[in-house]
Amino acid sequence: GVYVTDLEDRMLIVNEAFERQSRYSAADIVNRNHLQLLEGYNDPILIHQMQSTLAGGEIWSGELVHQRKGGDPYDIQLTIAPVRDLSAQVVGYVGSQRDITHQKELDHLKDMFVSDVSHELRTPTTNIRLYLELLEDAPSEKTPKYLSVIKEQSQLLTKLVEDILDLSRLAMAKARKIEFEKMDLNLLAEQVVTAHLPIADATGLDLIFEPYPDLPTILGDQIQMSRVITNLVSNAVRYTQKGNVSVRTYKS
Repeated sequence: GVYVTDLEDRMLIVNEAFERQSRYSAADIVNRNHLQLLEGYNDPILIHQMQSTLAGGEIWSGELVHQRKGGDPYDIQLTIAPVRDLSAQVVGYVGSQRDITHQKELDHLKDMFVSDVSHELRTPTTNIRLYLELLEDAPSEKTPKYLSVIKEQSQLLTKLVEDILDLSRLAMAKARKIEFEKMDLNLLAEQVVTAHLPIADATGLDLIFEPYPDLPTILGDQIQMSRVITNLVSNAVRYTQKGNVSVRTYKS
């Protein structure tokens, strides 16, 4: 969207793109002070820097939050340049803005995704490291058990990486197909609990698994279910300072 203001920041002209972005008609916005659209949403220091730059006859560019008609905020990339007359005197300003609200939302989702991935990758990598350390001094009879846990955690790590790649392919309409299959919830929970035992032992916690006897198999995505249980157990162990953590399965 493009607009023109005078030296007092009063809006003189706006184009149709500006009207669509701001939802103000030209009749609504002309003669209003442009700074009113910025009030309450932007750092006053940033606004002062913008005004100082323009007062010096220079071009200013940056990201701001504008206010639509009705009060809703939206993010913009804005460039403002002085308008000069034939004698090179500044007589007003022309602004060109681009709505970047959707881009900002995507950036926020990306940050959340990176945070979630970091959390989910931390558990298997920590468990693999701990079990490798245990293997160094482990008696021979425990070696197969430790190797089994390392294998399970490395497989989980591999699937997490594959799912990350699937999410990147989602943008290209090539998302991973969720695979529903019969799974033993007791076995799945036991594997997760076993993988977290070294962490619990290291912090003095008793990690207890109480399976429901003869629990029937359920239909679902085993990878996603394992991820849910892992997050629950991981958080319980991490944020329990003393005592015990009990993991139970039951049939409702």
